[in-house]
Amino acid sequence: MTDSLVLIDAETDVIAANRTTLDLLGYREDELLGKPVRILFKEDEKTPHLLQTSLTENMELKSYRTEYRKKSGDTVPVLFSVSDVRDKRGKVVGAITIASDITGLIKAEEARRISDFLQNFLLNIPGRIEGIEFGHLYRSATETTSIGGDFFDIFDLKHGRAGIIIGDVSGKGLKAATLTSLARNTIKAYAYEDISPASVMIKTNDAVERTVSPGNFITVFFGIIDKESGLLTYCNAGHPPALIKSRDNVLRLAANSTIIGAFPGLTYADDTAVIREGDILLLYTDGIIEARHDSVLFGEERLMKFVDGLKSVTAEELPQSVFDEVMRFTNGKLLDDAALLALSLSINSEPGNRRKDD
Repeated sequence: MTDSLVLIDAETDVIAANRTTLDLLGYREDELLGKPVRILFKEDEKTPHLLQTSLTENMELKSYRTEYRKKSGDTVPVLFSVSDVRDKRGKVVGAITIASDITGLIKAEEARRISDFLQNFLLNIPGRIEGIEFGHLYRSATETTSIGGDFFDIFDLKHGRAGIIIGDVSGKGLKAATLTSLARNTIKAYAYEDISPASVMIKTNDAVERTVSPGNFITVFFGIIDKESGLLTYCNAGHPPALIKSRDNVLRLAANSTIIGAFPGLTYADDTAVIREGDILLLYTDGIIEARHDSVLFGEERLMKFVDGLKSVTAEELPQSVFDEVMRFTNGKLLDDAALLALSLSINSEPGNRRKDD
C-alpha cells in the first residue's frame, strides 16, 4: 500500500511496519520492532500521548495532522489515523495506525498562497481615477494553480492624462510573476518621464530583454489617454487588438509593433484613436479569444459581435459581461488565464483629432 501502516500492541510498542513506512523513515524492520511507537515522532510531539489515550479511553483519532521523524532526524508531515484492534471479549489488544505523507499537499498549499498573493499584487490597481470610469476582471485557468502572466494597470499621469496597461507574459509560475512585475513597473516608471508610449516600449524592451530567458517574451498594450480631449496615444506590442465600442459599432485597434523582450534594439510605433463620450475602450488578454468549445475558438469576431450587441452596458459592467459570455461558450472551462480592462471617460469634450483604426 502507498500509505505507512504500523501495528502496535496494547502498550503501544511496534509489532509490524510495512515497506512504505521503512522506506519513508529510513529504518530497517528490526530497528523498529519492539520499540515504543514514539520512535516514529519528534521528541516533543504529543501524538504518542493522544494515541495512548485513544486506546484507553476509546477516543477516535482520524486524519490527525502531525509529523513523523525519520531516522536521519528530518521530519515528514503526515495525516495520522488509528483503528483499535479488540479480542473476542472486546478488550483492546493493539491498534493499526495509518499515515499519509502530505509533503506534496503542503507544498501545493504554499504555492497557492504565494500565487494568490503575487497575483493580487500584480493586478492591484486604484479604486478610482478622476475623469475615468473603468472595470476590470481576472480569472485564472480552471486547470492550473500556477501564477499567471496576465497583468493590467491604470494610473494617473501629469497634465490630465492617464496611463493604461494590459499585458501577458509567456509561461507561468514565479519566473513569469517576476517578469510581469518587471514589465509593469518599468512601463510605469518610464511613463512618468515620457509622453510617447512607443518610446516607453523601446526602453522597456531593452530592460526586459537583458533579463528574460531565451524564448520568453511579453505582449503588451500601453496607452496614454488625455482625459479632456479623449485622445488616446497607444503602442500595441503584439497584444490582441483593443476594441472601442461606440454607440454605432465596434472598432478594432490592431497591433502595430512587435512583442517585448525577444530581441534587443527593437523599434516601436505610436498610433492614435479617440475615445468619445459614450465610447468604451476594451482591452483583454488572449485567454478570452483563445477560449475553446471543443476545437472551436471564441475568437475576435465572436467577441466583437457580442460587444456590439450590448446596447446598454457601462465600462464597469463590460468585463463581467464578456467573461460570462466566454464561460457560456466554453461550458465553464478556461484553458488559459483571462484578463479584461474596460474604461470610458466620465468627462469628455468633443475632440478635433481623428480616430485611427483598421
